[in-house]
Amino acid sequence: MKEILKIFKTKMLLELELQKGIVVGAATTIFLLYLINGIGFQSGYGKFLDLLVMIIIGLVGYFILIWIISFILYLLKKIPIIIISIIVAAIIMMFVSQSLPDVAFLVFILGFVFLGMMTGGLLGIVIDEKWKTFGSIKKQLFFLSTFVVVLLNVTFFIWIVSSGSNSHLLEINPIYNQNNIAASNPLDKGDFTFSTFSYGSGISERIPEYGSEADIITKTVDISHLVSMKDLESKLREFYWGFDLKTVPLNAQVWMPNGDGPFPLVMIVHGNHNMTEFSEGGYSYLGEHLASHGYIFVSIDENFLNGYFTGSLKNENDARAKIILEHLGMWEDWNRNPNFEFYKKVDMENIALMGHSRGGEAVSIATVMNTLERSPNNSVNVYNYDFSIKSVIAISPTDGQYKMAGKPMELEDINYLVIQGSHDSDISRFDGIRQYNRVFFSNPESGLFKSAILIDRANHSQFNTVWSPTDKDFPNRLLLNRKPIMEEETQRDILLLFSTAFLDVTLTSEKEYLPIFENYQNAGGWLPETLFMNQYQSSSFISIANFEEDVDTLSTKAGRIETTGLSIWRELSLKHRSGKEMENQVVEIGWSNNHNSSYSIVIENEIEVSIEDSLSFSLVDIREFDGEFIDFSIELIDQKNNSAKVILSDYGRLLPQFHVVFTKYKLWEDATYKSETEPMLQTFLIPFIEFLNQNEQINLGAIKEIKLIFNQTESGHIYLDEIGIEK
Repeated sequence: MKEILKIFKTKMLLELELQKGIVVGAATTIFLLYLINGIGFQSGYGKFLDLLVMIIIGLVGYFILIWIISFILYLLKKIPIIIISIIVAAIIMMFVSQSLPDVAFLVFILGFVFLGMMTGGLLGIVIDEKWKTFGSIKKQLFFLSTFVVVLLNVTFFIWIVSSGSNSHLLEINPIYNQNNIAASNPLDKGDFTFSTFSYGSGISERIPEYGSEADIITKTVDISHLVSMKDLESKLREFYWGFDLKTVPLNAQVWMPNGDGPFPLVMIVHGNHNMTEFSEGGYSYLGEHLASHGYIFVSIDENFLNGYFTGSLKNENDARAKIILEHLGMWEDWNRNPNFEFYKKVDMENIALMGHSRGGEAVSIATVMNTLERSPNNSVNVYNYDFSIKSVIAISPTDGQYKMAGKPMELEDINYLVIQGSHDSDISRFDGIRQYNRVFFSNPESGLFKSAILIDRANHSQFNTVWSPTDKDFPNRLLLNRKPIMEEETQRDILLLFSTAFLDVTLTSEKEYLPIFENYQNAGGWLPETLFMNQYQSSSFISIANFEEDVDTLSTKAGRIETTGLSIWRELSLKHRSGKEMENQVVEIGWSNNHNSSYSIVIENEIEVSIEDSLSFSLVDIREFDGEFIDFSIELIDQKNNSAKVILSDYGRLLPQFHVVFTKYKLWEDATYKSETEPMLQTFLIPFIEFLNQNEQINLGAIKEIKLIFNQTESGHIYLDEIGIEK
C-alpha cells in the first residue's frame, strides 16, 4: 500500500497550484450548497436571515469538520493499515445496505462536489499560468482534462435547468363524445354576486386578516390532546404564531353569495406545506367560482399544523378534522342567532367538505368523527357534532396518516369524489382510491354515489395557487421531470368543472351533471385535451361479482364462473406502483390467438333487471400499449338461451395505464417511485335496453349468464372487477 501511494505521489505530479485550486473549488462548492439550501430554508423571518443563518451554520460546520477530519487523519497514522481497511470496508458495506434513495443522494452530492474540485483545480493552474511550464505530454493531458471538465459542467448545467422529457406519455388522442347534457358548462360563471371576508380569533400575529383586521372575531379551541410535539418544536411554533395548542384559533377566508339564501355550505381545508406560506388563500379561484354558483365557500386556516424547518408533524390529521367540525359548529350558531348577520342564510342541511392532500384525508376523518359521540382513540374526549354532511371531495388525498382505533377509515352513506393527478410526485400513489373502496351505502334508495377520477399530466401542487407549480421544494424541484405537467390554469379548470358538477348533483336538486361521473366523456367539449380514467358506483348498485368473498376462483356472490381458452385466470390483490396494497381484489384474465376465449358469470340467484338499468363492470388494461385498444363482446343469455351481444368500444375506450416519469434522475426515480405505471380501474356502463335492441326475444328478467367473449382483439391482458347492476 505504501509503495502504491509513493508511485501515485511521484507519477501523478499533483502540482501545488492544482492542490490549492482543488481546495478552493471544494470550499466554494460546499459554500454554494449551503447558499442553495438557504434559499429553500424558510424561517418566516425574511430571506436575508434565512441565508445568513444557513451560511453561518455551513461555515461553522465546515471548520468543525476540518478539525475532526484532521484529528482522524492524525489517529490513522497511529493505527495499523489492516484496522483502517476493516473500518473502511465496514463503512462501505453500511452504505451498500442503505436504501437506494440515500445512495442516490450520496452519488449526486459526491459527483457535484467532485466536479467542483476538478473545476477549481484546473482554474488554479490556469490562473497561475502553471500549464505553460508543462511538458508536451503533460500539457496535452491538461487540455484534455480541461475539455472534459468544461463538457461535464455544461452538460450538468443543461441537465439541471432542463424541464425534462415527455417521451413516456401515451400518444393517444383524447376523443370525447358530443356533449349531450342539458345544462350549462359548469365552468361558466354563476348568476350570483358575492362578498368576501375573513374571520379569526384576533390574536394572530402573522396574518392580519385573522388578527387586527378580522371582520368577525371567533373563539379558540384546545387540540393539545390530539397533537404531540417535542418541547423545543412546540416553543418555536408558539413563538412564531403567538399561541399554543390549547388556544388554536378558528380562522378562515369566506366567499358568500349575496342574497337571502339559505345557501349550501362548502368548506375546504389545505394540506401539509411550509407553515410560513399561508395555504388557505390558494383556493380563492374555487371560492370565487362556487360563490357565483350559490355556495358559501369557506377556506380554513390550519397553517399552524403544517411543516416548519423543524420538520412536519405526524398523526395530526384528527386535529385537522376536529378544527373543521369546530368551524361547522360556529356556522351553525351564527345561522341560529337572530341577532347575527348570517341568520338563516346558511343551509345547514346541505354541507360539503373539500380537502387537499392531508386535508383530503382530514375531511374523511371529520365525516366519521361527525357521527360519533366520543373518540374511539380515547373515549374521554367527547365529539357529539352530528352535522348534515352530505358530500366529500378529496383532492390528491393521503390515506392512513391517521387511523381511528388503528383501523382504516370507512365512510358510510356519503357522496364521495376523489380526484388525483397521474404526475403527482408528492402523493405518487393514488392513495385516495383506497378510501374510495371503503365507501359503503346502506340504503339503495338514497341516491348517493361515489366517483374516482385520474387526470393524466396533472400534479399535486397546482391545485393550490400559493404552492409552487412543482411538487418538491427547492433544490429538489430541479430534479423533477416538469415537461409533461399541464398548465396550471388547465388543471384548476378541471377541478372547477368536476367539483361544481358534483356539488350541484349532491347538494341541490340539479341532477343533469350525474352522467359526467358515470363516464367522464359525457362532459364532451368541456374537458381539456388530456386523458382521464374514472370509476363510478351508486347506492343502488347490486353486486354480482367483486372477488372479495373467498379464494375460490369458481365462485361469485351470484353464482359460479366458467371459462374457455384463457391463457391467464386468477384472482389477486391490486397494488400501487410502490407495491402497497390497494385493498381491492380483482380477477386477472389473459388470452392469446384464440377467438373462442371467454369468461362467464353464471347467475344462480335471481336478479331483477329492467330496461332502465345498466350492466356495470370495471377494467384495467395491463399490457404494454402497442397502439391497439383492447376490445371484446359482452353477451347476455337468458333462461331460454336467447342471447344478445354488444361490443365494449361502443360504450367507451379501455385506455392503457398511464406512464409516468416523475424525475430526471434515474436512481431517485427507481428507488422512490418504483414503477412507471399504476393500475387504475375504468368503469363501463351498458344500458340493458342496448341488449334488447339487439334481440327483442331476450328476457331481461331471467338472465342466467353474463359472458365476456374475447373475439375483437387478437390477444389481451386485463383486470376485471365490480360486475353488477346499476339500477
